[in-house]
Amino acid sequence: MSQSGPRLFAASFVTTPIAALLSVVVVAILASCTPGDRPSTSSAGPSTITLHYNMDERVFSPAQWTQNRFLVFATLVRWDEDGEMHGWLADRWDNSDDEFTWTYHLRENARWHDGVPVTTADIQFTLDLLTHPEVLILDPADFELTVIDEHTFTVRAETTSAAGWMQWELICFPKHLLKHLDPAEYHDWDWWIQPVGNGPFRYVTHLPKTFTELEANPDYFLDRPGVDRIRLRYGGNPFVELLSGNVDVARASLAEALSVESDPRFEIHLRPTGGHWAIFWNHNRPQFQDAGTRRALTQAVDRRALYAAMNIPDGVPIVDGPFGTRGREEGPEAIPYHPGAAGTLLAEAGWEDPDGDGVLERSGQPFRFEVLAFAGGAAGAVLVQEYLRRVGVEMSILTMNMGVVRNHMKSGEFDAGIFRTSRGYLHEFLFGSDGRIQGDEEGLVSPIGYSNPDLLEALKEAARSFEPDPERRPGEVLWSAFQRDVPVTYLHPEVDVTVADRRIRGIDPQQVMVWMDRVWVEEDTEASAAGYSPVSEGEADEEDAAARDALAEHHII
Repeated sequence: MSQSGPRLFAASFVTTPIAALLSVVVVAILASCTPGDRPSTSSAGPSTITLHYNMDERVFSPAQWTQNRFLVFATLVRWDEDGEMHGWLADRWDNSDDEFTWTYHLRENARWHDGVPVTTADIQFTLDLLTHPEVLILDPADFELTVIDEHTFTVRAETTSAAGWMQWELICFPKHLLKHLDPAEYHDWDWWIQPVGNGPFRYVTHLPKTFTELEANPDYFLDRPGVDRIRLRYGGNPFVELLSGNVDVARASLAEALSVESDPRFEIHLRPTGGHWAIFWNHNRPQFQDAGTRRALTQAVDRRALYAAMNIPDGVPIVDGPFGTRGREEGPEAIPYHPGAAGTLLAEAGWEDPDGDGVLERSGQPFRFEVLAFAGGAAGAVLVQEYLRRVGVEMSILTMNMGVVRNHMKSGEFDAGIFRTSRGYLHEFLFGSDGRIQGDEEGLVSPIGYSNPDLLEALKEAARSFEPDPERRPGEVLWSAFQRDVPVTYLHPEVDVTVADRRIRGIDPQQVMVWMDRVWVEEDTEASAAGYSPVSEGEADEEDAAARDALAEHHII
């Protein structure tokens, strides 16, 4: 099949004001600008945006491998917050029916920042480098590259993770500049500090452990970026740096966002991470062997109240599985909170309270179990514990280091565990797939004792399907299987928060760094009317103490 812009699967996420949930904060989500929609800046002078980064000037090194690399390098494609794929370094592409073989056509006007054209020789060099025995960032068995001409190549990805990585993770390197460097010293090349890329911004200068400055690439193959300069500022607490006026954009927690809800200087942008926290029930334990009991435990928990406790906006949907992973596709209505129905299901499964002590029993065994948890999962566990207690189920909480929890769950040595479903963990705990859905499921053993070949196949197909096909909808299989079997109970989503100066327009909350060439600066009348003016660098230190006092008052630091 051939397409000029198929839709990638992207996490479905509805952003609404936090005030709708807590009546204490207003979250304004800026509309993302697609190419060609950006108006001109309101100022005739040069514009600069300062971004916070908590490391140092090796920000572009693959050892750190952050989204900041997309300021300097372009991937083959990128996608917007609506799940629409857009060509970036590649202007068009074709794919095989199984979606593992892709043919890309590089833009003929793409050039490195030193003026040398970008060609398939750079793609070949990059894959050779990343699969080199001294580097081995990629498994050479995962890719088969065929160069057709200097702007066209075909790549066969042998796994679903490799196919996705090639699409939106691969940044190619300039062969003419790096071919003489030693791969054994790859991670220590000084070139990572001042790279020559092919993206919207190019390196200008840096001050070690302080900042790196980039400027708009005058030879960029798309429209000229909307800001003239990007400055990456290193170190310090990102939120303090933001309040002090030292940076314009910074990551924050929801609690920090709540503290500035009335500050006219800022806009708050929410981004789903693509995963949820969920309870994985060990089906090998007698109390969790039947789906009716697992459904009852799900109905016993008020997940909307859990969202409120976690400061998650009211409009974010409750889900029962990995829904919304394919473009605009949305899941069905979630299993509702209904403690009465939960009690009925538990009774049907043989659970009763013969001695009236408030704890259900079956065959003389009380319904008690231990849940393993860590970090963000532990925060929600306390509420889950209370809701289950109300229906006669006793849950104790054992908090551990993330790695210890994961090892216990992988080995099946647990009753229940609260863990992320992102980054392949769902596949790992459901099917023992070692962090990703493999092409051959033979030999996989589920740590939780769950078996559903149709669900495994649907997960594999959803992982490799970049374009919704009405005749092939793995989402429907995922939805029905998760709601029928209830192998896990989804609790609440993982959410990233970015807080930005209100004057910065066009931020895509899904992919902030990927779309920085579509961002512009516009003077904000609301902030001006409130008497706000940008803080100069000379005033920043004076403002810093006041900012820290404000954070302490809100119990943030």
